[in-house]
Amino acid sequence: MAVTESSPTRPTRPFRPRTFQVTGPTRTDSTTRPRGPIYGDTEVGANGRPVVDGAGRPVRKIVGWEQPGHTTACWDLKISADGHRWSERFYAADQAQTAKSALEADFLAGLAFDPSSRTFVARPAPAGGDGGVSAPVPDPPVARATGSPAGRHRAATVGPVDRAIILAPGHVRELAGICGQGAFGPMAEAYILLLGVAGGRPGESAAVRTRDLILTPGGTGHVRFSRSGRPPVPAYLLELDDHPGWGPLGGREIAATRTAPLPSGAAARIRHLIDQGGGRGPLFAGWNWETFERDVWTPAKQTMAVAHQTSDDLGEIALDRLRLSDLRHAACAMWLATPGLDVRVAGAWSGHKRLTVFLDLYQGAPSGSQQAAEAVLEAAWGVAGD
Repeated sequence: MAVTESSPTRPTRPFRPRTFQVTGPTRTDSTTRPRGPIYGDTEVGANGRPVVDGAGRPVRKIVGWEQPGHTTACWDLKISADGHRWSERFYAADQAQTAKSALEADFLAGLAFDPSSRTFVARPAPAGGDGGVSAPVPDPPVARATGSPAGRHRAATVGPVDRAIILAPGHVRELAGICGQGAFGPMAEAYILLLGVAGGRPGESAAVRTRDLILTPGGTGHVRFSRSGRPPVPAYLLELDDHPGWGPLGGREIAATRTAPLPSGAAARIRHLIDQGGGRGPLFAGWNWETFERDVWTPAKQTMAVAHQTSDDLGEIALDRLRLSDLRHAACAMWLATPGLDVRVAGAWSGHKRLTVFLDLYQGAPSGSQQAAEAVLEAAWGVAGD
């Protein structure tokens, strides 16, 4: 039973809201607590004796902090469902916008809102059912938001990609190889390479057919990504501008089709994997994407983390936070960091219709870009000392 706006108490279990609205992201500042106290003299009570704690130990005054609190930017979402309100906080503008789009998409898809996690979940079957997902409620939801999500995305601030989720090319190949050893076979490696080397989004890559690939022996290959005619994918694989209610071309900031390069090594590897896996036509037809993430993607990240736990090869890379949709950041960041590569070409490869969006996302993201820039500056302006 849906909770109405007149309900006296806020619901605690998943329910199907009739009205739903997400406000934000709204930028604010949050101050962290100081850490590492610096102690001074022992405190003295009114009786002139040292103050002691419950264990009988003298209590010393805190005169400062080794790491004082600092102010950090954050972005808040205000969620309203049938008149009940919740809030969520994010520390990156793009993460907040992605969460907002996902909430609005899931609401229009008819899912149930879970107050504890502040996300939508599949609604349970009616009593006496088979335990599956219940049929959609016949009356359509009342959406307060208007227009396509692309318009809201254009109005939002696009923040840079978190450098902690950008893999180096060698790590992309390593992770792809581990995935290829899982339950989905060698084509899983090809799928990861399409994301991390060619910059494909999860939904676009899921729709790739053999006819979309040009794999010239010994040369650079190409892959054609399309946002139309692709197979259904779970909501978490949809792009930011996608929406089940408006279709995969509902957003207007991402090109409908584009062609991206595959370096010769990756092209040769994908060609070998297709021959080995017998892939023809749709390369990933019939895949259960939730099973893939659970049985292949997540275990592969854990295996890779264990393999690197005694070395610093991964640096500050956060494999536990790495999503399938984050893999394409490796390709986009590498394009932007490649000397002599026209940034407009890189933007076209990425599929962003506006170059400013591509630059806002990836400028400063490639590892070592600052050192490389300083080297170029020194070569151009440096002079020998007297």
